[in-house]
Amino acid sequence: MTVNSPARPISYSRRVKRLWLSWLWLVQLARVARRSAKQGDLTNTPLVMQQASQQLLDALNVRVELHGKIPADLDGLLVVANHTSWLDILAMASVHPMQFIAKQEIKSWPVLGKIVVAMGTLFINRAQRKDTAKINAMITDELAHGGTVAFFPEARTSDGKGLRAFKGALFQAAIDSKSAVLPIALRYFNADGKRSSHAAFTDEVSLPKSFFTILAEEETVVRVDFTDVLRPELRTEDTSRFTLKQQAQQQVASLVLDDRDLQKLSEWDYL
Repeated sequence: MTVNSPARPISYSRRVKRLWLSWLWLVQLARVARRSAKQGDLTNTPLVMQQASQQLLDALNVRVELHGKIPADLDGLLVVANHTSWLDILAMASVHPMQFIAKQEIKSWPVLGKIVVAMGTLFINRAQRKDTAKINAMITDELAHGGTVAFFPEARTSDGKGLRAFKGALFQAAIDSKSAVLPIALRYFNADGKRSSHAAFTDEVSLPKSFFTILAEEETVVRVDFTDVLRPELRTEDTSRFTLKQQAQQQVASLVLDDRDLQKLSEWDYL
């Protein structure tokens, strides 16, 4: 996959300003993370993450648009979404404080690894099946205590214009805790309102390259569409993590595969 060139590349002076603001954000968040880790108190980390996410989105001129049936209360929900970019986490966290499930490898990332550890992220080793039961138990406990937990059931990123098959293992936590599942669809648009893959963070794209591509874009719009809440506690004994997975995937796919530009989508919202 090739990364799209910016629709409206900004001047180098604006890029330097955004880079400086991003660096300040990273330093500030690293200090907060270090302090939280030393104190051993992660109680407020989802709220800290929400505030920090919005700050970096502002620094990079990333605008988040919310659409669909937004629940009045997002606490205690298992949130699932398609996965395109590292911006996915910031966009979702800016909407509501939530705890994320991430792959084990992120722990070793320079600087960012220590930050996400201190922010209370739950890590899963995808190479070991026994790790799934442990993570499910942790998610179940968090949901039972009213926390909001989010993960990406594709288990890897795509270019954002398609959808990989969902993995069903972590949906078990919703059944065990009798918690609702909220599928959301994430779509990226450029400054001209056209569907774009410029924010995609795939295997072929390094994190620095992805960051500087987004930094050079005039504006990045992340459209967050809330779909119907799935409630396993209201279903029959036949409800399984596989049926939940299938329903969530169908709801997300119906939106992700819609290739209309931002203006046409906005017009549709008012019909």
